[in-house]
Amino acid sequence: MPHAPLHRAAHRLRRTLTPWLRSQLVELQRDPRRQRLVSFALATIAALIVGLALLNLQRASDALGARTNAYLTTRELRPGDTITATAIRRAEHPTAFLPPTALPDSPIGKSVRQHVMPGELLTSTNVHISSDDHVPRGWRVVAITARSTLPPLEAGSRADVIARAEVVVTGAIVVSVSD
Repeated sequence: MPHAPLHRAAHRLRRTLTPWLRSQLVELQRDPRRQRLVSFALATIAALIVGLALLNLQRASDALGARTNAYLTTRELRPGDTITATAIRRAEHPTAFLPPTALPDSPIGKSVRQHVMPGELLTSTNVHISSDDHVPRGWRVVAITARSTLPPLEAGSRADVIARAEVVVTGAIVVSVSD
């Protein structure tokens, strides 16, 4: 048994310490001054442990490098939805962990390009930065007022445009829909 000497030493230590600890506990219960001293010592030790943990946390955070503002969604957003203050929250993240398309400035008032789930990072990939950034080069944006009921449309879907019983455009991309 390779651990037998270790077990014997632990048993001897326990036999020696147990009576001493019991006597110290009895003394502690009798002496209010000693109670205050032990309480103060334990509180000081706890404060030191918390301080060291916070210092280590700060060092680990600093090791991640510079931090940048990023915006996360607080609720589900669908293509064409306008981003409101209640739909996002600002959070600081280490720059090294953010994609280059992450939005550093507030996207409030912009519209969403694609389906975005709660907690998802807003990027130039899923948010329209300018009014024409979602229009392919050489294409045009045209506003259409429907005089009759249209099938359900949402931003990003494709549609054929028919005017005076003639197909004017096939496969047009719906940019936004408003009532």
